[in-house]
Amino acid sequence: MSFPFKVCFALAVVVAVVLLALSACDDMERRPPTTKPANEATPARVENAEALLSAVREVEREGLVPGVYARLNDVSAVHCDADLPEPPPLKPATIETARQIVAGAEGWLIASQQPCGLFAYEYDPLRDRIVPGNNAVRQLLASVTLADLAARRPDLTSAHRRNLDYMFMHWYRERDGVGYIHYADHAELGSLAMAVRMFAVSPLLKERRAEADALAKGIVACLKDDGSFRPLYFEGYGWRISDRRALQFFSGEAIVALVDYHLRTGDPRWLAAARRAQEHYLQEYVAEIEQNYYPAYVPWHTQSLNKLYQATGDQRYPKAVFVMNDRLLELLDTTDCVGRFYRPDSPFYGGPHSSGDAVFIESLTYALEIAALTGETARARAYGAALDLAVAHFATLQYSLEEALDFPRPWLAVGGVRSSDTRPEIRIDNTSHCIDALGKLVRIAKNPRH
Repeated sequence: MSFPFKVCFALAVVVAVVLLALSACDDMERRPPTTKPANEATPARVENAEALLSAVREVEREGLVPGVYARLNDVSAVHCDADLPEPPPLKPATIETARQIVAGAEGWLIASQQPCGLFAYEYDPLRDRIVPGNNAVRQLLASVTLADLAARRPDLTSAHRRNLDYMFMHWYRERDGVGYIHYADHAELGSLAMAVRMFAVSPLLKERRAEADALAKGIVACLKDDGSFRPLYFEGYGWRISDRRALQFFSGEAIVALVDYHLRTGDPRWLAAARRAQEHYLQEYVAEIEQNYYPAYVPWHTQSLNKLYQATGDQRYPKAVFVMNDRLLELLDTTDCVGRFYRPDSPFYGGPHSSGDAVFIESLTYALEIAALTGETARARAYGAALDLAVAHFATLQYSLEEALDFPRPWLAVGGVRSSDTRPEIRIDNTSHCIDALGKLVRIAKNPRH
């Protein structure tokens, strides 16, 4: 073998290794299952389920479900600044479990960041492979989490900056002063929302204020005259999701982004746009819940209504939160795999998945906060009992150090959250949603007026 050929061959090997290392920054997709057994209904779990059902029956006896929205009236906005009368009704074990899950998940998220600045979208620890595929909304959700961590931990500022630089280099575009995220030939409202949410918590906002404002304008540009959203700032080739389906996720994400950005900047434009949009979805998703109910829209709109209530004092917002979350309780499994959000008799709501479990935990956490703030003690107990079950189940989905030691590269698994009891892969949103949901739970337990 000649010397030039050897040099070329060596260079080819180096290039191949580098490309493999960066492959997590390319598009990724799905995997085969494992055989981890489902949760068993232990006596403790059965006892918790009975407590939940008892609390729910108490709510029903008081006549609070399901027709609450019929009693909503227009009330002038009054600022609400009352402290919770007492800590939320959660078991100490639930709070400590949540704290431990968050600590492990934050460690996994930081370790999963790739050299390019993105996160490994999906990793199968059993087969030690990064699964091809990607999703901008879920990547940017992780960006929100990292930005929030960096705001509290200066040692993570460089990691946040690297992630931000990737977004601006590859995805950010601007047209006539309106910013958007261009990914896979589309500009989705959900991506816009996550980017704005990231800036709402970012310690680097001052450096990118003009672009952050442009992205917020992008959300408003998707707002129609009737207060509903368009799911895309613009549509490219191959968009396969119906507007109705996309907006079950994107609409609430966008309102949350606008409220959060208003709270960070003090700019009233974003709050006004958020309230205008929320008016439309109060009608579509709450007043007309029987025609339009789908569990996926409940968590984001619960967050937006919680934040709007605390920003404005509008009494319609808590009542809407209760309508949606009373209905969400029906999805909680209390008999088979206790604590997960899945009912085999409602398969059209989607299969069991840890990212879904996490966002439903987040929904009930925000609902619990509102119930405690407004003196809805029966509801607070019902939501608290549901969270006791859900957090106990969620803990079984996180890879412990002991489990991770069985894998080829345990450091890529420990603290990550598998997709379900039977699916070993760790997808980025499993863990990001986990940190957001359980982090909120820990904060309101420590300081109810977080």
